[in-house]
Amino acid sequence: MSTEEMKENTAGTAEQEQAPEAEPEKVKKTAKKASKKDALADAEIAKLKEELAEAKDQQLRTFAEFDNFRKRSQKEKDHAFGDGVMHAAKQLLPVIDSFDMAMAYADGDAEGFRKGVELIYQKLGEYLTNVGISEIPAKDLPFDADLHNAVMTREDPDVEENTVLDVMQKGYTMGDRVLRHSMVVVSVK
Repeated sequence: MSTEEMKENTAGTAEQEQAPEAEPEKVKKTAKKASKKDALADAEIAKLKEELAEAKDQQLRTFAEFDNFRKRSQKEKDHAFGDGVMHAAKQLLPVIDSFDMAMAYADGDAEGFRKGVELIYQKLGEYLTNVGISEIPAKDLPFDADLHNAVMTREDPDVEENTVLDVMQKGYTMGDRVLRHSMVVVSVK
């Protein structure tokens, strides 16, 4: 073998010797990059897990607040209804007292009994006004199907057609709501 061949062989061997040493450096650098990426990914996962836990906690708290609100609202509604019934009952007590007084006169004094019944009627009217209930006007007015219930018709040449002639049973409203329609007799031609 010539000197040149030996030099080439030695150079090739040196390159081969340097190449394996260079590979672990690349592997180390690649491993460092990968471990940095893994650390970043682990940190991101931990952050996302924490955010998820916070969101779940917030959701549970919101649900609990809503449930408490629903229960409180139902309790207030029940209480308000009870208060309304109590208020209405208290306003009826004077009417009951008037019945007691009228009944005291039922056996003997007809005039006293009549006055007692008139007093009851007056107090019931006051009660209805106090709770916002009013009588539906009907007699001699045009028939209104939203307020009146025609139970009979009668011919009457002196009035226009569809005029309420008589009220068989009074109707009442509370605000703009009809509690009971007036039962009426309506004119026809």
